[in-house]
Amino acid sequence: MTSPLSTFRSWPRFVLGITLLVSILLLLPLAISPAGSGQQAQPPASDPPSYTADLPGSALWQDTGLDLQQGDTVRVIANGELNYAGAKQPAGPDGLARSLKDMIRFLPIGEAGRGALIARIGASPAGTPFFVGTSSQFKAQATGRLFLGINQMAGDRGDGSYHVTIRILSHAPEGARNPPSSRNDAVAFSALFCTVLEREQPDAGQWGPCADYIEAPSGDRVSLGSIPHSYHIAIVPGVLSVCGGDSTAFLEGRQHLRSAHGISADVITATSGSSTANGNIIAQFIRDGFRKDGRKFILLGYSKGAPDILEAVAGDPEAARDVAALITVAGAIGGSPIADLMPGQAQQWIQAISHGQCKGDLYSAFQSLRRDVRRKFLAQHPDPGFPVYSISAVSSKADTSKVLLEGWMFLSIYGQPEDSQLLESDTRYPGGHTLGAVYADHIAVADSYDNSTDAELKKLVNHNHFPRTTLLESLLRYVTSDLNASRPSPASAAP
Repeated sequence: MTSPLSTFRSWPRFVLGITLLVSILLLLPLAISPAGSGQQAQPPASDPPSYTADLPGSALWQDTGLDLQQGDTVRVIANGELNYAGAKQPAGPDGLARSLKDMIRFLPIGEAGRGALIARIGASPAGTPFFVGTSSQFKAQATGRLFLGINQMAGDRGDGSYHVTIRILSHAPEGARNPPSSRNDAVAFSALFCTVLEREQPDAGQWGPCADYIEAPSGDRVSLGSIPHSYHIAIVPGVLSVCGGDSTAFLEGRQHLRSAHGISADVITATSGSSTANGNIIAQFIRDGFRKDGRKFILLGYSKGAPDILEAVAGDPEAARDVAALITVAGAIGGSPIADLMPGQAQQWIQAISHGQCKGDLYSAFQSLRRDVRRKFLAQHPDPGFPVYSISAVSSKADTSKVLLEGWMFLSIYGQPEDSQLLESDTRYPGGHTLGAVYADHIAVADSYDNSTDAELKKLVNHNHFPRTTLLESLLRYVTSDLNASRPSPASAAP
């Protein structure tokens, strides 16, 4: 078995190369305000609701005044031209053909041409932009105000304007408009987390008050019984987990569960590929495991492991029936803005870096984490058929490891809690059980490097102190207890 330290030594140059690539891709967007501002045009009174206005080439985002419900069908038609300095021809609403110069431009939609007509739903800058072009018809993937924009960098402008007409063709059925509401279990989970940390102390060393590690900790404490052995436990780590050998995700926690509670937790290590490709590997593992011992799975998806699991069960009904619950830890449920802003040309840069032992299609892996990809998946697969429990990680700039700081600075533009790779809002499963948030950056919440003697590693991952073993045990205790509580007792079960 490869140790965590030797594993790190076998792939740091690759990971640092990817980190440097992401940093380069993010430096320029730091100067871009995703929120933007523009002249607002009020829609004329009409039935069905519609909007007609000119969108000037200086606009970043313009409010249409149209409030959409998820599932509404919308039609957009646009014409006009924008003239950009240095461009050989005017841009129409479909945008200019991409050129080599676009490799250094950081556009809201990297794959679309400069000057293309784009849109987003919601006033928040965290809203995912999507291509509209000259003529487009789409179903709203979220509920909120519709904004129009131009695919250009902040400070860039084209002379001219687009004339845009928008009409809401039909509304979603009333029952389909409201997404399922999540159940907030944060108080109950924090009471269990604090109890395990203080009474069982599964993490070595001194840890101080529970409030240092979990958001809004409960003052209550609970009794700790035995953990049932009636489920098959498996963990799916993140995108770079296969680089160099065994994954370090919750390594000490897995060892503790085995030695203290007699519970084995498998690691499903898929390639660094798309969520769909990894889903096939995970589904096969689930089917084989259930046939072997007849126990249903409690799956834990860390980072990209969460959407990989969701794609596994969406594409394989047999595997879905063999799952009792999914736990997501800093899971990329809704994707990441970092993946959104990676231009298509990043593929050749990623492929040019020596992958070493990191097998798979990394470009496809990152594309799987785009927010439009993940939100489209959630809209198409709103119910996996079993409960989902989500815990988020949040960190401040001062408590984020050096290797993750560029990502943290970029995400801080969005003005909400984040862990350097994901916004907190994108780590909650819609309609699932929200377990709150812990204070850790994206690495510290699952991977242990704080006891390493490697000087290079300590400089890069310099904020890694977090009770991961307590977190893993608490998650397992909470979910097994909740699953068992939802089962009818023999006396109350219907004949």
